[in-house]
Amino acid sequence: MGDLRLVENRVLLSVLGLCTVLSLGALVRFANSRRAWLKIVMHLWYTVTCLVGIADVLTIAAYPRAKPYWTLFFNVAGQCIAATGVLDVVQQRYCAPRMLTLGETNVLFLRVCGLAYVVILLGGGIVFAVYATTHTGMLTYRVVSMTLISAEVLGYSW
Repeated sequence: MGDLRLVENRVLLSVLGLCTVLSLGALVRFANSRRAWLKIVMHLWYTVTCLVGIADVLTIAAYPRAKPYWTLFFNVAGQCIAATGVLDVVQQRYCAPRMLTLGETNVLFLRVCGLAYVVILLGGGIVFAVYATTHTGMLTYRVVSMTLISAEVLGYSW
């Protein structure tokens, strides 16, 4: 069983390493264009989440009790990524009929994105406090995460 876990961790670390490199490459490309600020923020989240995923794999191997807290972090990060994606879609849909460029609306949408992050972080803080004191499951919080991620997927499919 221990050998299987070691192989799983090596595969996971390899995948996360590759994802980190790819996300960082996309981040650099969008950052160089300086047009789509929400895409820059989203790829920054992807890169950070991949790096934290590597730390997660290494930490859980040594401290299995930390797993619920890592799960909470990844739910918060996933919600922030999804909120950024939803706002990216909304920004594109807002700009097109008004014949505006993304650059003309970047500040407005970054402010809305910041507000969304505050709400998400407050929710994550509440869930953290509840879990730390009661050790109850995070099923409801995961449903919220999946709802936001589904909204992002639907938005990009639209």
